[in-house]
Amino acid sequence: MKICFVLPRYTRRPIGGYKIVYEYANRLCNSGNKVYLLFLNDNVFLEYKVPRILKSVCSNIMTQIEPRWFPLNKSISKISGLYNAKKILQDVDVCIATGAETVAVCKKAFPLASKCYLIQGFETWVLSEKELFETFNAGFKNIVVSSWLEKLVDAHSDEKSILIKNPIDLTVYRPIVPLQKRNKHSIGLLYHSGKHKGLKYSIAALGKLKELYPDLEVYMFGTSEPKEEVPGLVKFVKDASQKETVELYNKVSVFMCSAINEGYGLTAMEAMACGAAVASSDYEGIHEYGINGVNCLLSPLRDVNAMVTNVSKLFEDDDLRYLISDQGVSSLKEYDWEVAFKKFKNAICG
Repeated sequence: MKICFVLPRYTRRPIGGYKIVYEYANRLCNSGNKVYLLFLNDNVFLEYKVPRILKSVCSNIMTQIEPRWFPLNKSISKISGLYNAKKILQDVDVCIATGAETVAVCKKAFPLASKCYLIQGFETWVLSEKELFETFNAGFKNIVVSSWLEKLVDAHSDEKSILIKNPIDLTVYRPIVPLQKRNKHSIGLLYHSGKHKGLKYSIAALGKLKELYPDLEVYMFGTSEPKEEVPGLVKFVKDASQKETVELYNKVSVFMCSAINEGYGLTAMEAMACGAAVASSDYEGIHEYGINGVNCLLSPLRDVNAMVTNVSKLFEDDDLRYLISDQGVSSLKEYDWEVAFKKFKNAICG
């Protein structure tokens, strides 16, 4: 089969949602399918006042170079922009929209293909709620990654969605350094400036924790350098590779997440798989794999003091920290890539 994933743009930096798409693309390619990645690239280089043709050339070059942060199968064809995709549009069997802004393009550009929509979040930062609801009912086969998204999408679609929870590679994301050998007062977190990630609440919590624990060590990674002062920051890794994130997860005793709106939350899941005790805000996506008091500690959204309390509990109570860590690792064994891929392949090809 010829299968085309349609993405908003190429990206030089690691993004969780793209990682899932690339993994599915690799597995479909390895299964004997011809796979295309079409990057629309309409919104790249907008900050530069250069001729459109030059932007197009540069976009095409970058599309072929990236992603350097993910081992994409070399047999996968990468295409920049609809113009360069015209030759393949007519005989693609399945096209898969991967973002809210890609749905309309798929509907118009792939008239003969079977259409699917991989929904990994409620992208209110891309479209209005009304426009998002319209994408859910565009006539595509909706594939959602979380139970809360399933309910939301089904409420605004004539067809029931297919739930396939995001897995992770547990042969990669695993405990390497025993928790007992990690600095007790160490915290890892993702630096992301999107308001839905709730970073300002994490930084506020770190300020209070630094006062309580002067030896606090903070390790962060992200796609851009921190603009704010981060209390206790020891190391920041920009555009961290998979290997670097695994090393960071294995260095900290606690992983903090203050997200407000997130479809899933892969970073906290990866950290949990690596043995870090997770202290997270009680956002919707965390419930796809996190159980409060069992494999993580949850605090109300935007509640800095509650987050500080939970992290302090993990710092002060060794038995609790070890228990949350151990149960976190064991609870993720059911999130297997082989199972998820089989479901995904049946969904798009059925």
